[in-house]
Amino acid sequence: MNDNPSRDTPPNGAARVESAKNTVELRHDVVVKTFKHAPGGARRAKRESIALRRMAGVPGVPVLLEFAEREGRMRISRLPGTPLHETPAVPDEGFHSLRRLVNGMLERGVARRNKAACAGR
Repeated sequence: MNDNPSRDTPPNGAARVESAKNTVELRHDVVVKTFKHAPGGARRAKRESIALRRMAGVPGVPVLLEFAEREGRMRISRLPGTPLHETPAVPDEGFHSLRRLVNGMLERGVARRNKAACAGR
């Protein structure tokens, strides 16, 4: 199966991106993500829903609005902003926001520091 995402615009004006693992539909105020019924798909969906719940309240993290586990589909809030590929340069505040986001992930046990990769930093 092709791992390169394909993009199209459904008739309702929402943007849609499809990959080998999931389909993401970007609507005006919500994102609908559907995991493919393939090996590991249910596990990935469950893991992502748990991570989003753990990170509730961290600035820059979308809110999990609904998780239909049987269908492997979740609805999450859509965050405001401009995609990086449409931004000529990332302002310094973008890097500070990213640091706060990663620290929030670490504090909630969603991400963990790879000590070998961080050695000497």
